[in-house]
Amino acid sequence: MKKDKLLPCPFCGGSEDYVGLYLENSGFIVLCKNCSCNVFDISKTNVIKKWNARYIPLSKNLKTDPLKLKKNDILIGEKE
Repeated sequence: MKKDKLLPCPFCGGSEDYVGLYLENSGFIVLCKNCSCNVFDISKTNVIKKWNARYIPLSKNLKTDPLKLKKNDILIGEKE
């Protein structure tokens, strides 16, 4: 992936037609024109990294189905 390429919006899936990088008075903002989701940083490189970062659900790292957890279940240090 090109270093400064913006991924689609992580919330609404808005493509590059909706997502843009803009220079603001004190830094840079990436904005989705479809849902108004935005990220701000003083560094162009950092704002692009923040926008392109994607949440990885904790459940991908667990052997337990998170929907079946009970109130006092412990997730850290699960035994094999």
